[in-house]
Formats: sequence, structure tokens, C-alpha cells
Amino acid sequence: MEDKNYNALYDFVDQQMIEGDEVAKKMIEEKGYSLTYDELHNFVDEKMIEGDEEAEKILAKVNQQTLTNKTRERTIKMKQLTAKKLLDFLLELQKQGNDLSKIKVNHRADRDADVEVVDDVEEDLFDSETNSVLESIVIINDAREI
Repeated sequence: MEDKNYNALYDFVDQQMIEGDEVAKKMIEEKGYSLTYDELHNFVDEKMIEGDEEAEKILAKVNQQTLTNKTRERTIKMKQLTAKKLLDFLLELQKQGNDLSKIKVNHRADRDADVEVVDDVEEDLFDSETNSVLESIVIINDAREI
């Protein structure tokens, strides 16, 4: 998909050159297809800032596709935590002499994110066939009833 995005950005720069844009002309004459993705993206971004609607459309499409690809890659790489792995971890902490009733549970979206206090844990999803086999649990950051 990166090639498709690169081509869309390059085509925009090429079209700008044809329409007489001196910066685009210089970029293509000097580097041609050796222009980097970032160089092309920055040029299109500048055009968008200047109010070019076509640049805005291209960037919206390219950026959305990039986000979609990154989300897909992250989902493939991530292994979801199971209740068994969580239980094993908690039992190991207890085995080391920790009192589990005194350990608070927090949540972070990632290692750099702020801590969010977890108020509760609940059953989440059941199997779609019988609706009797628990498939997931969920931690709740704000368990107050609305």
C-alpha cells in the first residue's frame, strides 16, 4: 500500500510541475523517483496548508490508509492477554509474598500513556452459538451506573 500512496503523492507533485509550480519542477528535475515518501508528503502537506483542495483529498486518503495499515499490523503483532495468563501472574505475585488484596489495578493504553484507575472487572462476551461460554472479561475504569 505504501507504493500506492507514494504514487498518489508523486502524481500530485508531477501534476503541480505540469501546471507550472517551480518547487515541484525543481523536486522532480533533481530527484525524480528517488524523492522520498516524506519529501512528497511534505510538499503535498504544504499545498494543503495553502488551501489546495486536491492536496487535502490526497492527504486524507493517504493518511487514512496509513492508519489502517498500522492498526492492522499492530493487531497482528499483539497477542491478547488471557484470564489464565493474568491469573498465573497474580498467583506468582502472591507466591512472592505479596498480599493481593492490597495491590491496586491500573490500566495504561500503552507504556507511555497516563495511568487510569480500574474500578471493576466484569464478564464481557459469550460465544455466539450458545451464549453460555464466556470468551472475555473486561476491566472498567468508571463503574458508576449512569
